[in-house]
Amino acid sequence: VSLPFTFSFSNAGNSYSQPFNMTALHPTYKNWKTHLGITSMNFSQYTYSGLNFAGAGVEYSPEKWKFKAFGGRLKKAIEFDPTANNTNFISYKRMGFGFSTAYKAKNWGTELIIFKAYDDATSLQYAHKNPQLTVRDNVVVSLISEARLFKVLQLKAEIASSLLTRDVLLTDDSFKTPFYSGLVRGNQTTEFSNAYNASIDYRKKAFGIGVKYERIDPEYSTLGAIYFNNDLENITLNPTVSLFKSKLNLALSAGYQRNNIENTNASDNKRWIGSANLSAQIIEGLSFNASYSNMSSFTKRNPQADPFFTQFGDTLNYYQVSQNISSSLAYSFGDSLRQSMNLTGSFAQSQNITGRLDDAGAFGLNVDQDTSSVPVDVYNAMFGHRLQFKSGLSLGWTFNANHSIALGNTNSYIGPGLNIGKTLLDKKMRLSVATTYNRQFQNASLSNHVLNFRTSLR
Repeated sequence: VSLPFTFSFSNAGNSYSQPFNMTALHPTYKNWKTHLGITSMNFSQYTYSGLNFAGAGVEYSPEKWKFKAFGGRLKKAIEFDPTANNTNFISYKRMGFGFSTAYKAKNWGTELIIFKAYDDATSLQYAHKNPQLTVRDNVVVSLISEARLFKVLQLKAEIASSLLTRDVLLTDDSFKTPFYSGLVRGNQTTEFSNAYNASIDYRKKAFGIGVKYERIDPEYSTLGAIYFNNDLENITLNPTVSLFKSKLNLALSAGYQRNNIENTNASDNKRWIGSANLSAQIIEGLSFNASYSNMSSFTKRNPQADPFFTQFGDTLNYYQVSQNISSSLAYSFGDSLRQSMNLTGSFAQSQNITGRLDDAGAFGLNVDQDTSSVPVDVYNAMFGHRLQFKSGLSLGWTFNANHSIALGNTNSYIGPGLNIGKTLLDKKMRLSVATTYNRQFQNASLSNHVLNFRTSLR
């Protein structure tokens, strides 16, 4: 039983909430699990994933099989209210149901998913004036497969097909009924699109590498998600190395994403993402971690050809680069009195570049120096020391510093912190008290004193 009461007290006022607007029951018995009320389930990212429904769902997992099914209302009907002028919030009642059956053997598995959703055209009593609100009908079928070969190779793939009618009420006598008329109420607004991904992972002893490819058609959509990205292509590469009996681990990741797959949009977007993570167990109790990430995004406008007007579209091209470096050193020791010390530091930089950029390479490379802008730099460091007694009492102190540079201005925070904790009622409850004090400097001049105090009992 979960009761989400929330109470807040501060010098700005008090607040209390008891959001009992969603109630769900999840009874389980052996291999059965049920969902009743306003709840959600998850099938796959391309079909139905996490969208709340008011109804019932069931999961049954006998040995190597797994079955899932649900049915209920996905959206409430909301009428037009002239006093609230809620034109953008009007909606038809939407019903939906789904079924999934999966089989998992020792070295292979497969899953079939079918999802159906449709709007009730009669659920609104009054006519509305929202041109974007239409009666929709959708069916999605997905097949997921995986296999393990030679104990070192893992293969996974999913392909999903969606039939979406964007306006059921629109009719055309010249439109011929297609083969899928039994699955979805089709007309000239019906669109057929696909989404799929595949991955290969190789892992043997100290070395591993993974490759994943994903493509989503420009018009792909499902009524089983709150929001869905389409018209994109992703490629990722993930090598890993583990040495000295896993005491030294290195993980790398690189990815490339692009949109406008069919070259029909007015703009292109490319994105490169790379990261590296190093972890090491130097001696017993002493560990070191370091990571680096870099993300760059390039947006290029594609001006349409016009014989009477020359468009300077390249001046609207936009390039964004951000990178982050962080590291931490942790040491713990002691028996009757357990102590731990932690030192962390990070550096983050972001930069926006606009101008006549014909193209830009990955991770900030191949950018004309004439278009460079002033970056934003943020530095952060923290040291902490904690004492843990067997009685349940813990004492700790910290010291932190933050320094940022933006547009020629500097902003700094620096100060100590103290925290105390104690377990109560035979470790069933814990009381914590903490305070921090920071001095704020703007352009090297003291501007503020910030004192924070907090306590918790849980």
